[in-house]
Amino acid sequence: MAHKVYGVASAINCANYVYFVALQQCASMNNPKASAMFLGRRRCTTTRINYSVRPIGSWWCHKWLTLVFVAAEEMINLHHGQGFDIFWRDHQICPTEEEYKKMVLDSTRTRFSPCSPGTTHAPTRTSSLR
Repeated sequence: MAHKVYGVASAINCANYVYFVALQQCASMNNPKASAMFLGRRRCTTTRINYSVRPIGSWWCHKWLTLVFVAAEEMINLHHGQGFDIFWRDHQICPTEEEYKKMVLDSTRTRFSPCSPGTTHAPTRTSSLR
C-alpha cells in the first residue's frame, strides 16, 4: 500500500534502502555467517574461500565483512541521494545548489568509485566495524 500513498518510485527506493541498512547491520555483527545467510547463502563463501570452515577471527573473515559493510554503505548513499531526487521531483521542489551537489555525489559516487584503480574504499559515515 505504500506505493499508493508515496508513489512507486519512493516505495521501491525506500524498500531497497532498508534492505541495505539491514545488510550493513548484519556485517557490523562481525559474524560472516550472518551476512552469508542474509545474502541467501548456506555457507559464507566468496570465490573459493569457505569462511564457514575458517575461524571467525581470521583475516579472510574480516576482509569479507569489510567488503559487505562498505558495499552496503555505498548502496545506502546511492539510495539516499535517489530519495532526495525523487522527493524533489514529486513535490516540484527546486533544491539549493549545495543540496543538489550533495544529492549528485550520493547518487553517482557509488557507480564510479570501484572504477578507480588503487583507491581505498572506506565507510563514509562514522560507523565502523568492531
